[in-house]
Amino acid sequence: MRRTLLALAVLAAALVAAPATAGPPPGRPSGPAARPLAVTQVRTVHLITGDTVLLTTRADGSRVSRIVSGPHLGGQVMHGDVGTSSYLVPRLPAALRSKLDPSLYDVTRLARLHGSRVPVVVTLRDDAAPRARSAAGDALHLRRTSSGTVLGSYSAAGVQAADLQAVRSVRLAGAATTHTASRARHTLTIELHSGGGDPVGYADVLLMDLDDPAFGGFLTTGADGTVTAKVPEGRYVLVASTFSAVLLPPEFAVTDDSTVSLNLADATARPHVSMPGHRVVEADLTISAEVGDSNGYSFGFSGKHFFTRVQPVAAQPTYGTVHTGVSAQLVRRGSGPARTAHRLAVTADVADGVPADLTFVHHHDDFARVVQEFYANGPAGRRPTFVEVGTSDLGLSGGQSFETRVPGRRVLFLQASRELSYTQVVMPLMTRRHENLTQLIDVHRYPRAGHTYRTVFAHGPVGPGAEGPSPFALTGRYRNVLYGQLPLFSGAGSEMLGFVPDEDGEWALRQDGRVIADGTGLISYAVEVPRDRRTFELTAVSHPSAPTWTLSTNVEDVWTFHSAHGAARQPILTPSYVPPSTLAGYVAPGRTTFGLSFSTPAHDQHVARATVEVSTDGVHWRDARVVRTSTDSFRVRYATPRAHGDRGTMSIRVTGRDRHGNAVRETAMDVYRLR
Repeated sequence: MRRTLLALAVLAAALVAAPATAGPPPGRPSGPAARPLAVTQVRTVHLITGDTVLLTTRADGSRVSRIVSGPHLGGQVMHGDVGTSSYLVPRLPAALRSKLDPSLYDVTRLARLHGSRVPVVVTLRDDAAPRARSAAGDALHLRRTSSGTVLGSYSAAGVQAADLQAVRSVRLAGAATTHTASRARHTLTIELHSGGGDPVGYADVLLMDLDDPAFGGFLTTGADGTVTAKVPEGRYVLVASTFSAVLLPPEFAVTDDSTVSLNLADATARPHVSMPGHRVVEADLTISAEVGDSNGYSFGFSGKHFFTRVQPVAAQPTYGTVHTGVSAQLVRRGSGPARTAHRLAVTADVADGVPADLTFVHHHDDFARVVQEFYANGPAGRRPTFVEVGTSDLGLSGGQSFETRVPGRRVLFLQASRELSYTQVVMPLMTRRHENLTQLIDVHRYPRAGHTYRTVFAHGPVGPGAEGPSPFALTGRYRNVLYGQLPLFSGAGSEMLGFVPDEDGEWALRQDGRVIADGTGLISYAVEVPRDRRTFELTAVSHPSAPTWTLSTNVEDVWTFHSAHGAARQPILTPSYVPPSTLAGYVAPGRTTFGLSFSTPAHDQHVARATVEVSTDGVHWRDARVVRTSTDSFRVRYATPRAHGDRGTMSIRVTGRDRHGNAVRETAMDVYRLR
């Protein structure tokens, strides 16, 4: 389903079709421009299971959540989008899953919380032993209020199953405990049975009222496969899932106390994807539905193989429309461990309804070839990466983690389409011994099969700002509101978004010397300013502190610009330059030359002056030669010295000023290594 965001996302969506501007250097793969798709928000949340989840929202409203670390990384998970909420549920033992309310997996709600601990409401078992109660109290920091409610919280480490033996149920604080409606109520009983007629045990049921979209929600069956609820009279539709099977029965009416019996034997369609010479290493099944005029859902199941069967459904049942998405990631047979494969193919197929046959056969000429280049800004090693695919209406991939060698290259074969958007993520500071959620995110569409594209990660300098007229850079003015969104962490020569932990980067917007907005992670502001012409200064700096990051150690951009009522664009002048370093981050001694250009959202971007300085110690700077080649482009020349003593890196400072007085100064420390 298409979701809607705030005005900022709507504005970003207008930039989706902008072509990529960074072309490959001579001798590198070339081809038609990929189509970038803006990301408007990324948040990190922690589940009670101890898993860390990354929630990404794109400009078209689609959301992707994935586990990036924790005990269930690489395991089977269920994704769900219902209304404005997104859920991610790792597969758990039934006895544990039955205690955990669905609100604990609502990653959109979790993303709105602040603080180091997540608040929960706990119901304890009356017959729990004192030792078990003590373990629960310690793990969840339990306290009883004057009204008798038991409150608690959990940390990023989550809670162990052994600590919940005294617990009957846990829900997120603030989540509703019952479904309410003003109409009369009847008892609705939902029963799930296996093919042999036996109860199936615990299952999740999404119940939706076709007459009142505000009524409904998640229910969980008991060990006997049964759940009851008080519901108003009306028409209903439901989805029932046991992870292994998904049931999509027809709509039904409730006019009195009623029972709906479901049989897992009705779930008969299991996806199958094949490609000659390849094997599936990640499998994703998604079912999406528009229900009535203003309701709907999307559920996805991800794992290392297709493990879920689903009940076939017509494309247009009486209650709306249904679509099925099937995606797979494949590696060559005999290529070794999938987690470290150097070549990866990604398929994505969408069908109307849920067909009885979900078999998809692919061939090499279905794919665009994408060469990923990973530049090293620290010691060589393996880093986790993710590849996800979806449409504006349907997320198809859950994002299995694959390691890649840095520095190095990897080839992706992505099913070509103008409708599919691919998210490529690398976590350049994450190692098996050191958890760091810094990330670089590329989102593009690849429209032409048989062509080669290039994606560059972490080419120095890596810091604030975006390359050229990028969809990841959104700035402007609406009446007296100045708004903007810019990456705080992005590499040279590529259009992408990046994020660093709060302690590794910050930004501030000043008006006439006074701070009017600031933050960390992502440059994002919307602030009311005076009507008349004022001077603004936006300062942003990234300084990753991890020992695995030894280049681009401190990159600061200072933008100075003027704005007044009636000017829809912010004239933020952004430099773009790509020093000729190797994947390992070295530049040989001798003459060094590269292009320098400036971009701005304003129509008139004539750059009146540009300077470049270089330094091997960050203290003493010398001028480089800068030769104009156009109104906004230059050629930079200087001599790179040999490494000597403790002077082993080159730092670069770039300044630019347009003829209206808007300016930028970028100081990038340790951009590349000297030989």
